Amino acid sequence: MRIVNPSVTKELLKQYRVTLRKRLGQNLLVDPNILDKIIEVAQIREDDCILEIGPGLGALTQELVRRARRVVAVEYDRKLCQILKEIFASAQNLLVINADLLSLDLASLAQEHTLTKVVSNLPYNIASTAALRIMEECSNIAEMTVMVQKEVAERMAASPGSAAYGSYTLKLRYFAQVFPLFQVPRTVFLPPPGVDSTMVKIGRDTYWQKVYPVRDFLFRIIELGFGQRRKKLVNCLYSGSALRLSKEDVVQALNSAGIDISARAEELSLEKFVQLGQALWPLLHQSSTRFNNKSPD
Repeated sequence: MRIVNPSVTKELLKQYRVTLRKRLGQNLLVDPNILDKIIEVAQIREDDCILEIGPGLGALTQELVRRARRVVAVEYDRKLCQILKEIFASAQNLLVINADLLSLDLASLAQEHTLTKVVSNLPYNIASTAALRIMEECSNIAEMTVMVQKEVAERMAASPGSAAYGSYTLKLRYFAQVFPLFQVPRTVFLPPPGVDSTMVKIGRDTYWQKVYPVRDFLFRIIELGFGQRRKKLVNCLYSGSALRLSKEDVVQALNSAGIDISARAEELSLEKFVQLGQALWPLLHQSSTRFNNKSPD
């Protein structure tokens, strides 16, 4: 019997006396057609070790354990964890962990269980943070096939100049490429959430890490650029001596990177931010030397 069914889901909720909590993003998928599409695009192999986040009552879990070598399901709700362990008591390839995913050592979790993929209907309250952290910290996870809020998917895959484009877009792009797959209406969940969703594929891409490995500095520039979105980039980087650089230094770096001095952060691709980082880095050290060697008044 498939769990992904409105009547089965309602019966399980009644049987186990479960009250779903909106603040935890507990919206359960009850449409078998959508679930079948998720499994199709996830392209699960027999040797895959999969991380599922927020499994709920196990509608997706049920399909994953049938196909993958191992499934690690991280569920925040203690009662749901107990239910999952009871429902899947005979599944030898499933490990249920009761924890807040964002408080876990994700790198150690991925290494310990040789995780290769994430397949999940991500809880809305942690979706964007979880996706970025996994790509940032779990190098052995090659891809994620996940459902997120429609607006989060737009931020993930946004292009320069669009309203959804921002620092989050660029940080995620530093680690991966994002491919929106299909839209998911709110009506396929119990209870229906207040927004529609999108299924996305996030594939690891190490190109930019190899081109520019000074990640912290690059992210600092990106954050400063988008910190005051409507201001020109030159002013964001110079304002308040954020980087302890003169305005002339910032202008010099922009010119070196081939960026117009009137440009705003939202207009720049990741490639341009990398070129800007490459131009700013030596100037930053020169500026630090000048500052440290400055005679006292």
